[in-house]
Parts: sequence; C-alpha cells; structure tokens
Amino acid sequence: MSSKKLTDGEEPQEPLESETPESEEESPKEMPHVEEVDGPPKMKILGRNEILESDDLGTEEVEVPEWGGIVIVRALAGVERDAYESEIFTASPIPGAAPEFNLQNLRAKLASRTMVDPDGKRLFSDADVISLGLKSAAALDRVFSVAQRLSRLTNQDIKELSDQLVKDQSVDSGSALLEN
Repeated sequence: MSSKKLTDGEEPQEPLESETPESEEESPKEMPHVEEVDGPPKMKILGRNEILESDDLGTEEVEVPEWGGIVIVRALAGVERDAYESEIFTASPIPGAAPEFNLQNLRAKLASRTMVDPDGKRLFSDADVISLGLKSAAALDRVFSVAQRLSRLTNQDIKELSDQLVKDQSVDSGSALLEN
C-alpha cells in the first residue's frame, strides 16, 4: 500500500482495490437464502365451509340529515343483486337490441334492500319500496350511492350486464348463427 502524507484539512482515503493486499481482501459474503415471490403473497385456498361461514357483506354507517340520523347500509348478497338487476333490466323484444331499463323507483328499490338494523336485518320489505320512494331524493341518493359502492354496482357493471343481455338475446334468437 502506498503511503501519503496528509496536509491540514485533507481526509484520509480508503485504499483502492488494487492497493489492498490480498490478505486483507474479504471473501464475498454469502447472502441468506431469500425466496423471491412474484406479486403479492398467496392467500390460502378456501374450502366450502370457510366460504359459507365468512362474514363478507360489508356495512357502512351513512349520515342522512334529511331523516335526522344515521342508517346502516349493507352490501347486497348475490341473490339480492340478481333480483335487483332483474327488476331494472328487461330484454328488448327486438333481437340484438339493447335491453330496456326500468328506472322507476331505482334508488328506493336498492335502498330498501340495503338498509339494515344493527343485527343486519332489513329495515324495509319489497312492499315498502313505493313508500320509501316518496321520501327525500337527496336522502335516497346518499343511501343509494353507498349501496352501489358496497355492492359493486358501478356504471361499468351495468354496461357489462347490458352488453351481456344483448349478446344472450342474439344467441337465443339465432341471429348469432346468421352473423357467422
């Protein structure tokens, strides 16, 4: 190793690799074995009972000042969502045409299915939809917006359902065979 006299204010420098005697060289350190994972960690595979016993219907408290308090809104179960969608979509009588939308009491229909008590029981039955529809549109919209989000009823979901109805109707009518 070469030695150099330092002047005032000069810092000592580390020796260059070529200046390091072989006896001081360290052997490369071995890194502990780390298993690389592609993407997020894998979740466990669920069985039938785990799925059926899971508490998967999210809830959210929603302030509704028009009604003077808070309501609990719960996500739709699969069968509830299917029933709701079947009420608001009707296949067109014209093969290949877009489905018809029944927007009558749309917000009240969803709100009645999703507002629950603290035990998770529906506050309103299907028979209450018309009465609920006579309440404040602003209040219903607050509940409707949260119910849509919790149940993943987005505009994209509605478009996909509409497109699927058109496709299914084309196949059922035989027009799909004519296109090929």
